[in-house]
Formats: sequence, C-alpha cells, structure tokens
Amino acid sequence: MKQADRIFDVGQIPGEIKHFFMQHTGDRMQAEPFISHFLREYAYHFPDRGSAFASVTRRLPFHMGLTLLRIARNGWIEGTYRRQLLGEARKTLR
Repeated sequence: MKQADRIFDVGQIPGEIKHFFMQHTGDRMQAEPFISHFLREYAYHFPDRGSAFASVTRRLPFHMGLTLLRIARNGWIEGTYRRQLLGEARKTLR
C-alpha cells in the first residue's frame, strides 16, 4: 500500500481477477460477476453504499488497465497472451 488514490489497491484486484480468467479460460467476460461481487462487497462497508460503488466503478478502469499492463510486462508471459493483455488494457483505458 502507498499514499495515493484510495482505489489504487482496490483497482489492482479486479485486474488480477480478469487476468486469471483470461489466462485460464480465454474468456475475459467470465471474470465480470466476480469483479462485480468484489466491488459490491467493498462498497458495502461505506455509509452510502451506492455512492461508494459508483465512485469506485468510475475510477476503476484506469487502475485495472495499469494492472493489466503491469502483468503483460512479466517475462514469463508468452507473446500471444501478452498481446491479448495489451489489447484488453487498451480497451479498459479508453
């Protein structure tokens, strides 16, 4: 953890979840129910859950995209899958 945007750490977990499903199933969309559940559970601990969820999901794509880029730069990631991660990061960062 570091002093930064509060969503920094929270934003990495959905990126890791998406990576897991992309790598093991080849289908990035299978991660969505798990990401949504994680974010709803996180927002549950705030007084205004709806506002917290909206705030997190609005800022999430930036941190999620950075996480996918960070994963893609690992040397153990093969070329084809690296390109998939980079493509998904581009879509997420738009």
